[in-house]
Amino acid sequence: MRLPENPSAAEQASRAAALSVLYTCLDMGLRLLHPLMPFITEELYHRLPGADVKGEGDRTTCGSIMVTAYPAPAMTSRFQRPELDATMTLLQSIAHTARSTRASLGLTPKQRLSMFIRCETDELFQTVKNNAKDLSVMANAHETTALRSSDAPPAGCMSSVVSPQIEIFTPLQGLVDVGGEIVKMEKAAHALKQRLAKLQEQMDGPSYAKVPANTRAKNDEQKANDSEELRKLTASIANFKSVLTPEQTAKYLSDKADSFRVEAGKLQASIEKMRAALPADVEKQPKKSLQKIAEAEQELQDVQRQLEQLSTQA
Repeated sequence: MRLPENPSAAEQASRAAALSVLYTCLDMGLRLLHPLMPFITEELYHRLPGADVKGEGDRTTCGSIMVTAYPAPAMTSRFQRPELDATMTLLQSIAHTARSTRASLGLTPKQRLSMFIRCETDELFQTVKNNAKDLSVMANAHETTALRSSDAPPAGCMSSVVSPQIEIFTPLQGLVDVGGEIVKMEKAAHALKQRLAKLQEQMDGPSYAKVPANTRAKNDEQKANDSEELRKLTASIANFKSVLTPEQTAKYLSDKADSFRVEAGKLQASIEKMRAALPADVEKQPKKSLQKIAEAEQELQDVQRQLEQLSTQA
C-alpha cells in the first residue's frame, strides 16, 4: 500500500491498519497450513517479523513455526464483529443479485451500469449509502446510489429484488431489449401469482387449522414476501412499458406472442405425454394424474386466451 509524498494522519492510520490485517492473516494462515506443508510454511514464517527476531546477515529470522500455538477460536475472538459480518453478508447479497442481473442481460464487463438501490428502512439506507463505493466495485457498477422507500427510481429501470426490503434499479435504455425484459418479468410475475394462488388455496382449506403453528407462520411469511415481490415486479413492468417506443411496443408484443406459442407447445406436449401414460381402463386411471392433466389443460386454455388477446392488440 503506497502512500503519497505527504500522507495525512488518516492515510497513515489506514496503511497501518491494512498492514496489521495482512500480518495477522499471514501469521494465522501459515500456522493453519503448517501440518500440511511444513517446509514451505516454515520458510515463509521465518520471513515474518515476530517477537523473537534475530538478525543473521541480510536475513531476518524468527522462532520456528513448529513451537508456536496452533490457531484456536479464543485467539481471534477479539476480532469478531457480528455487526460487520451482517453488513458484509448484506453487501454480498446485493452484489450477487446485481451480477446475476448483468449475466442475464448478457452485458460485457466494460458495460458498467449505474445502480439505484431502494431500501425500505432507514438503517438499510444508511448501510447502502455508507458502502456505495464498495458496492460499485463488488458489482462492477459505474455508480451506486441509495434511495429511500419514498424515492422514485429513474424511468426505464429494470428491477431486481434482493429481498422484501431491498430492490435494485438498473437503467437499461439503449443497452438491452426492453421489450424482451418485460416478457421475462411478466413470466416471473405469472409464476409468483400461481404460487400465491396455490398457497392461498391451501390456507383456505378446511383442515388448515390443524397445520402446526410454525408451518402456518412460515406460510404467512412466504405469502407476505411473495406479495411484496409481485408488487415490485408489477411496478417495474409498468415503469418499463411507460418508456417503450412504438417500435419497441410492436417487438414486445411479438416477443410475448412467441413466448406464449412456445409455452402452449410445451403444455400440449406435456398433456399428450401424461395421457399416453394413463391405463386404458378408465376405472384404473389415477385421480392425481387426471388432476394434473386437468390443471395443464386449464393452463393451456389460459395461454391460448392470452395469445388471442395479443393478436387483437398487434
